[in-house]
Amino acid sequence: MTLLIVVLAILAALVLLGFALAPLMAASGLWAAATAKGNAAKAAEIQRLLDVPDR
Repeated sequence: MTLLIVVLAILAALVLLGFALAPLMAASGLWAAATAKGNAAKAAEIQRLLDVPDR
């Protein structure tokens, strides 16, 4: 029972930390930069797959 309470407390702390860090990342531009890089990589991969000639 104690282990369950400890695990739930750790999960709650991680959730709160995530909610606390999200606005800081958004305000600092870290989130936008990471998202833009990820989107560019996905777009390049999709374009590469679309450009494969038919056999």
